[in-house]
Amino acid sequence: MNLCNSSKGLSIFVCLCMCSHLYYCQIINDTYNLLNDKLANYNRKIRPTFNQSAPTEVKFGFQLVAISEFDELQEKLSVVGVIHLNWVDEMIQWNPLDYGGMYTVLTESGSFWIPNLVLTNTATKLDKIGDDWQSIRYVYNGSAYYYPLGIYTSSCSADITLYPWDIHYCVLNFTPQGHISSEMTIQTMGNKIIKDHYIENGAWTLLASKVQSSYISGYMSVDVEIVFERKPRYALVNVVLPIVFLAFLSNVVFLIPTDSGERVSYAITMLLAMAVFLTLVGDNLPKTSSPMSYLSYYLMTLLAVNICVSMATIFNLRIHHNDESVPVTGCWTKLPAYMKIACRSKEVTNKNGEDLHDQKVNNSMKVVCNSKAEMQAFDS
Repeated sequence: MNLCNSSKGLSIFVCLCMCSHLYYCQIINDTYNLLNDKLANYNRKIRPTFNQSAPTEVKFGFQLVAISEFDELQEKLSVVGVIHLNWVDEMIQWNPLDYGGMYTVLTESGSFWIPNLVLTNTATKLDKIGDDWQSIRYVYNGSAYYYPLGIYTSSCSADITLYPWDIHYCVLNFTPQGHISSEMTIQTMGNKIIKDHYIENGAWTLLASKVQSSYISGYMSVDVEIVFERKPRYALVNVVLPIVFLAFLSNVVFLIPTDSGERVSYAITMLLAMAVFLTLVGDNLPKTSSPMSYLSYYLMTLLAVNICVSMATIFNLRIHHNDESVPVTGCWTKLPAYMKIACRSKEVTNKNGEDLHDQKVNNSMKVVCNSKAEMQAFDS
């Protein structure tokens, strides 16, 4: 029995010894030796391609995390995004069997070559994309995967004509600074941005996106276009609807009885309320003049209408309380006649095609004017 057990144990030991070369255990020394070996003659300032006459192909993708801010006055857009970069570093290639079966390694990017990308239409300081502390992953065949996360601020023209239903088109232009197309080419991973981890903004709604590469004057670049619109609910509830209600209230001043003595005070109160509210609303409106919002013109029109209503109210009361013994003179005597003619007269054409409009006006004026003096004044 013991002999049988010994034979069985020996067989298992022999099998493990025969298959031991198929199993590897990665230890910290393997990673240490790999990085030391590859960085011994590595220069991060030189493109990692043995054939320097051939371009380095870089694949580009953009992942949008959030729309941070859109400033209409300064015309700049800030987004939180991750740039996906992938290329082949021919200087970083190894045999996994020499390093404990290590097929991939993750390290900081500060000691290695990365694409020299810059945001050309930045609204802040012009700087290289990515930092030295951000990680880069290498595969044994030389494939490099680099995902720099950052806040990218670009210039973007604001069109607030339809505020608060305005739609904006902003572009982030990334260019490999200094590299011509024969040295570096950029290929997009897709024609749209990646939204796997997108966080919805409380003020803006993402409508569409587009990612495309372009070739201009020997240089490659990538344009990331973002289309977004404003969420109008806040502006409607806090700006538009109160203004509409105030405009309605200012026009009911003529329903107040004339003898109540409250018409002028009501009109002035509504005018002051509109002026004060417009001052408060102005802080919420986009402060730009190219172009201005239709809502700004609407607010100015309402203010002008309120001024006209106040003036008409005062003028109406002045006439109402005027002494009836004072005669009406001058052009005011003809105003009712012209108003009556404007309401009743129509342009009539006889069978011969002769225009009878002027004749009808004269006849109407003769009926209105009773005195001979008024008739002579009209004929003259």
